Amino acid sequence: MEDEEVWHVGEVRIQTPKGPRVIAGWLWKCWGLDFRVYADDDDVLQPGWSITHLPSGMAAGAVMEDLRTAQQIVAEYDAIGNWNFPGIKPPANISKGVKALREKYGDVLRFQPAHYHSLFTYVGSSDA
Repeated sequence: MEDEEVWHVGEVRIQTPKGPRVIAGWLWKCWGLDFRVYADDDDVLQPGWSITHLPSGMAAGAVMEDLRTAQQIVAEYDAIGNWNFPGIKPPANISKGVKALREKYGDVLRFQPAHYHSLFTYVGSSDA
């Protein structure tokens, strides 16, 4: 068994509109990171790392920086509180903590549109 305190390569199980998928990525505690390419508002492609909440398979944001920065942001996510909640609706303290991280990191930390399988949607929504 892998050491839970160290990032390691493994399978990230994600939820998609077409059902669950397994992709390669980095794992730590209840988190997965996998490399993605995102289009910005001007349809310019940018590299980033998708954060996955492994118990739910739902996206929890995207980091538009290098892997080390993504891992640091995930560590800050983890420190917010207990992420072992039932279902896919985070408790209020988790949502507030994620909103504070979004404000701290600005455009480095982004959230998927509401139609994605995400724990959090755009910052202006009541969920972020």
